[in-house]
Amino acid sequence: MPIYQSLTYIKSKVEEALGSVSGPHVEVFLDSIAKDDIKQGVYVSLLYEEEEKTLKNNDYLQKYYEPTNPNQIKGYRKVNPSIFLNLYVLILSTHDPYDEALKQISRVISYFRKKNVFNKRRKENDKDIDDFGEDYPGLDKLVLELHTLTFEQNNSLWQTLGTKLYPYVVYKVTMAAYVEEKTEPDMVPVQKVIDIIKPIPKT
Repeated sequence: MPIYQSLTYIKSKVEEALGSVSGPHVEVFLDSIAKDDIKQGVYVSLLYEEEEKTLKNNDYLQKYYEPTNPNQIKGYRKVNPSIFLNLYVLILSTHDPYDEALKQISRVISYFRKKNVFNKRRKENDKDIDDFGEDYPGLDKLVLELHTLTFEQNNSLWQTLGTKLYPYVVYKVTMAAYVEEKTEPDMVPVQKVIDIIKPIPKT
């Protein structure tokens, strides 16, 4: 569930960004804005996703290593290649008054400007840090980059959503990965080749 977990994690970071300042509590919704019962708050919505083809590979064999010797290959398992996705995520505020909505979007931009890369494994002060924790087992790394829409794309977006223009920002999120879960190897490496070649008899 990389897409769901990615959006849920981003929602939690938006909540963190808006909760780090004094002021009224702001509701954050993981929902579509293209609906009739729009509530006051901040919405996190998936616009669309695309495959990151530069990371595509044809490695169909998953390697397994010996627990006591990480350099020794224990076996292999045939798997489908991993799929890496870029997600285009819309974050907007429907808050009234309008100036408060602008402040909320500004806080979100400021938050992700300070930290836009999240890792499952990273070093900080010689300590191993997991940004995702146990709640997001399907995530390995997320990188958030501001994505600017052209004037025509902006018009097309709001025409598609069918609602009035709200303060918003779009992020390109790289990358949600679909990776086959490891189980047990079904092939073992060749340990020894036995000489079974027989000489061709003379005629």
